Amino acid sequence: MVEDNEKVQSVMKEDDYARLLEWAGMVKHWAYELDAAIDCYQKCAELEPMNVCLYTIITICYHYLCSNYNFYILCGTFVFCQIQTHFFSYDSLIFFLPLLDNNIKLQAEVMVKQAGVFMDATKHDEAMKLFERALTVEPDTVDALLHRANLRMLQADLNSAKADLERCIELRPDYVMARLRLAAVLTSTNDPNGAKTQLDAAARVDPDSSDVLSYQGELYFTQNEFGKAKEQFEKAMKLEPKNPTPYVNTALAVLNTPPEPGMQLEMATEACNLLEKAIEVDPQFQTAYVQLGQLKLGMATDLDTARQVVDLYDSGLNTCRTKEEMTDLMGMKLLTQAQVDGATVMQMESFATQ
Repeated sequence: MVEDNEKVQSVMKEDDYARLLEWAGMVKHWAYELDAAIDCYQKCAELEPMNVCLYTIITICYHYLCSNYNFYILCGTFVFCQIQTHFFSYDSLIFFLPLLDNNIKLQAEVMVKQAGVFMDATKHDEAMKLFERALTVEPDTVDALLHRANLRMLQADLNSAKADLERCIELRPDYVMARLRLAAVLTSTNDPNGAKTQLDAAARVDPDSSDVLSYQGELYFTQNEFGKAKEQFEKAMKLEPKNPTPYVNTALAVLNTPPEPGMQLEMATEACNLLEKAIEVDPQFQTAYVQLGQLKLGMATDLDTARQVVDLYDSGLNTCRTKEEMTDLMGMKLLTQAQVDGATVMQMESFATQ
């Protein structure tokens, strides 16, 4: 590990080692090794305390979309000059950074980006502290309000999430994602009319958004209008064919639609094809593995087909992003393997899960 290698550190100049840590952190971030990425960022910051703000925003924002494009260009240009050409002297660096520190909105954005890394690492307490700090520095930071609402939704604190989102929309009425999140909260609190109002407003801002269409489909789904839900999900697929979520949602809409006589197998096959497509466009989308495995196991009539479900879960386990995903998928695999082993021991000629 670069961050723990004393020999590497001893043969490199301090500023060169800081650069190595910075780039190692970015690579680990891309690889979703979030704990190691944070460790690299923090060690880099310890070596260059004057650069905490600058280099944190660069390394974190390189992977996560930065809402302030001009600032991204500014920082990218500055770092390129500093690292590649050494055009900026240390004195000029000291002069430049206070300009960033005086930018209150920038400080809040940095904290929001850092909090996003902690959220991905499921370190929710640390993320919440950073959101609170960001909103203390700049109470009207819409991204901090949006992402704190996301965290509160994960914590099932829907009333607080709703308050954050309503404030976010008050500050920025055209913020589509805030309206979509608020629609989700309203749906969860049995306010479908309020949810529809937010979705209609979002559609007026961005009528060709696959996210808007997906949320509209989900609202129809909760109201058991599966045909309308499927229609919205299919539109979302066409607009964003590399997004696996609409494929899974469409499959669920198909499976929940009451089948016509003799059409059950055909509908199940259609759902299987959609779930397989979701895995094709994103081999790390664990929800698709879970849904496809359950569906195929329910359709299995022989042990060979059931064993293929075990193999499917193995494939998913090789691509898990988080420990939680791995735990869930491993549980599904073990249950399926137990059924297969039991059927094998009993020398069953056919296989059924019920």
